[in-house]
This record gives sequence, C-alpha cells and structure tokens, in this order.
Amino acid sequence: MSHTFVIGSVPLIMLVSSMAGTDTTSTTITYLLWELTRRPDIVKRLQSELDTVMPDAKVLPDISVLHELPFLNAFLKEGNLNCGFAH
Repeated sequence: MSHTFVIGSVPLIMLVSSMAGTDTTSTTITYLLWELTRRPDIVKRLQSELDTVMPDAKVLPDISVLHELPFLNAFLKEGNLNCGFAH
C-alpha cells in the first residue's frame, strides 16, 4: 500500500505534533500546584531546598543543579505518579 504525502497536510501534522502531550503536562502541573495550595509544609520545604541553590532569586541555577535536589525531585516524581499522566 502506498501513501501519498500531501504538502497541504504539513500544517495539520505540525499542529497535532505540537499539541501532543499538552493536556497531560498541563494536568500534571495543575495537580502539583493544587497540592502546594493544600500543603504549606511542602511549600516551606521546597522553598528551603531551593534557597540553598538560589541565593539570588533572579539567577536561575543550571538544570544539573536542580536535578540534585532530592525533595524537589521527589515532589515532581510523586506528582507524576499520583496524577497518572506524564511519565
């Protein structure tokens, strides 16, 4: 079976590809933010951990530094597991 590639379908393919995963990502982020509104203890612990690597809030650390933060990474992983979407 041969498939004909139609140039006019490129914008549709690009749109669908760019939207793939946006619902699951936004749902996971919404869940994590909702959890933070319910748990000031988590907010405090995350803030404390982030303060250690970000003494100046205007200067973002390298992503490799953030990967080394145990509580931040546990929080993000737990959100992914509890939300059940983004893995």
